[in-house]
Amino acid sequence: KPLRDAVTKAANDLENAKRAVDSAKSAVDEFARASTSQVSTSTNRASNRRGTNNPMNYAVFGNGPSGRSTQSNVPSDASLNAALKKAEDKAAEKEEGHSKAVADLNTFLSDNYVTYDDFVNLGHEVIRPVIDQYKKLFVSSDGDYATFVKACMSARVLNPDIAKDMSVVEMEVCLKDMLESFGYDEFRDASGLFDDLKKEMPYYRALLHSTEESFWSRVDGAKEYDDKLEDGRTWRDDRIETSRRVWEWWRTHFRKLPYFSTAARLVALAPISSAAVERIFSQVKFIIETIGESVLQESLEVRLMERTNVYS
Repeated sequence: KPLRDAVTKAANDLENAKRAVDSAKSAVDEFARASTSQVSTSTNRASNRRGTNNPMNYAVFGNGPSGRSTQSNVPSDASLNAALKKAEDKAAEKEEGHSKAVADLNTFLSDNYVTYDDFVNLGHEVIRPVIDQYKKLFVSSDGDYATFVKACMSARVLNPDIAKDMSVVEMEVCLKDMLESFGYDEFRDASGLFDDLKKEMPYYRALLHSTEESFWSRVDGAKEYDDKLEDGRTWRDDRIETSRRVWEWWRTHFRKLPYFSTAARLVALAPISSAAVERIFSQVKFIIETIGESVLQESLEVRLMERTNVYS
């Protein structure tokens, strides 16, 4: 703040000095115009009075008959130019002071602060490795999770709230990607499920477009949930509630869409994380640490089954 205040004060001083220079220049110019006008007037009067007893008008040149100056308080040309030179020197001094204040502020800012653009660029540099790793894992066609992403994106065709806005072509692409990504035996080409889904698609689309918005607020538990919402949020902002209402839609229409409902049930069974598997490993570790590594495989499987069913 002191540096910013110094820049502001230097700028004000420089502005005042420039005004003083302008005022001094105006005084010099005014004096020059007045001198020119006096000389011209005196010449004309002297010319008109030739041959008289008063050949010279002393008052015009600043001297009366007594010889005293009548304009002794009027500044001379030399004094005005000296004042102008002094004002210009002071303005130059103030401009140098302003430049120094600005330089000091810029030096401080460059040493202690970064600009917005520099900050953004630094942020990009920091997160770029994360973005590159994300693209490598999830976006690249040969990424470790590319199949998982493809499966999730294609499964949207089974969400009636999203599928209602899809075209026939978009639906067919999603169905084909879904069957390829999930890897169920029922989804393999030999099962003929894709052709069955294509034949059933017109009925599916008809049900999607006939579903009124009020349906979503009539499902079990919807009113109680909606009454608790705040800040303009809706059930669509809650993925768990959205999944529950989508499942209620399928429960209502599954008999009308045997092939689509089969695909929906299989997709819903797919685990979205490895948490369940990790819990199994934890149970195996606990059993082995408790009874020893010499436990028989059959005994381990029985104990694991019991603990999984009890604690899962």
